[in-house]
Amino acid sequence: MYHDLFPGGQDIINDANARFKQYCVDLIDVMLERFEVSGAYRYGPKGTQFDSPDILIKDQGKLVIVAECKATKLTYLAQFAEDPFEAAKKQYTQLAKGVFQLWRFFSLVRRSLVEEDLAVDCHAVVFTLDAFMQMGRDPQNKVFAEANALADEDGNITPEDRKHVVICPIYDLEFILSRATDDSLLASLKASNEDKYQGWMLREVHRDTGASKEFGEPKLYPFDMENVLPWWNRLGKLNDEEDAA
Repeated sequence: MYHDLFPGGQDIINDANARFKQYCVDLIDVMLERFEVSGAYRYGPKGTQFDSPDILIKDQGKLVIVAECKATKLTYLAQFAEDPFEAAKKQYTQLAKGVFQLWRFFSLVRRSLVEEDLAVDCHAVVFTLDAFMQMGRDPQNKVFAEANALADEDGNITPEDRKHVVICPIYDLEFILSRATDDSLLASLKASNEDKYQGWMLREVHRDTGASKEFGEPKLYPFDMENVLPWWNRLGKLNDEEDAA
């Protein structure tokens, strides 16, 4: 439901965020068997603790992907606005915060304030419910400008910490994982940092690198739809009742 049409209050938003994070963890975990996938944890001294990124993905004990999950909805009107960033500034600011949170994590790891072992190529991703970045490069540039402003204000985040961050909507992740291997996902994340792929969605990078051709038929969706969408079977029953009427 669009939050601008059916406002449910902060409790509903918090519940949606928690479910979205867990769904992303479960989806990656079941689709990519080699990786060790876990959710967020708290770290840092008491009183100044931070949450780790929402998803931590390890390969042979080293972090290869860290991700933030943002279940913020892009309002219906904002999707068709002349300036999507200004029309949905609150939502886009949440994406900038996600980018900043990843950079801050890299900074804290570099300064040995959190004990994690990063792979040489540790990729950073923000997963979203909506396709915020398919509106053109201008919103994306503004998101990263906002993230850089937050990082500058922090004062401890170096250019080394400000790794390339991919912003990927959930349905692109679902599509990629139905065709990806552990290695093809890592390869497409690495390729997304090349000049050739600037502004491309990750799904298209994965396709262009040949992964979808190399690995044959798509894998089946791994979950019972009723567990993901509780109204799924009820909708089928309503259709059956209508056909029988």
